[in-house]
Amino acid sequence: MRGASSAACRSLPIPGEPRGVPAWSPLEGRLRSREQGDLLGFGATGIAVRQGSAPAQRAGLNDAAPGDVVSLSIETASGWYAVLTQDCDLVRGVDDEPCLTVAPVLYVPRATWDALNAGMGNFRMFPLPLRDVEPTDDAHAARIPDGHAPVVDIRFIGSVGKSALLEVRQRHAPTGKAKLRFQEWIGQRFARESFADAGHERVLPAARQALDDTRAQASTKPDADTKVLASVSEWYVRVTDRYLEVMVRLDPDRARAAGTLKKASGEFS
Repeated sequence: MRGASSAACRSLPIPGEPRGVPAWSPLEGRLRSREQGDLLGFGATGIAVRQGSAPAQRAGLNDAAPGDVVSLSIETASGWYAVLTQDCDLVRGVDDEPCLTVAPVLYVPRATWDALNAGMGNFRMFPLPLRDVEPTDDAHAARIPDGHAPVVDIRFIGSVGKSALLEVRQRHAPTGKAKLRFQEWIGQRFARESFADAGHERVLPAARQALDDTRAQASTKPDADTKVLASVSEWYVRVTDRYLEVMVRLDPDRARAAGTLKKASGEFS
């Protein structure tokens, strides 16, 4: 099951545009240099929560009347937020596209990160390359427990005015193949087909357990069959009226490492 990739649009030079330094404003220059998946370092984003809910209680919001909806600011321990906005919307002027859509970068236990990186994840968290992402500063680094690794978490999505790009710290991450996987992941999240409630409640949990058991077997009992499993980068599950379909993506780099890719012909064995 594949969703539409969100990496299909790019800004292109205008034919006949003079060479040299373009006469862009500072904000336009920043927008043209940013891409989907880049990280922005800024203070916090806001969400609306109901008074008395767990997030409101943790924040100590006790002034509002019971049942009121209140605004809550949230900040990530890492200080980073990943840009979800597509490249073609990034470069648009603020009159047409005034905001960027972002999601926080959180740190999860390494075992969780390993499972996500092995394709056993979900459409809520994306594992960022370990060496590509560090907290924005020492103060943020001190908040992160040992043995944790970075992920983009789209359970919390917010909007940031594009003018913030003039003031915040920025970096390119993920890069290379990880960036392409991130763009595909975002597209799949918002373009995937929905499941019936029964599929969510009964079928998918059983499928997840079976996939987790298979992955565990591949890591503890290496043989011909588990080498194939080690070549898988992503798992796709589709629920129909009568069947549960499980499909996999075979990754060439992982297959070479596992010894399941024939180098001469480029075919999987």
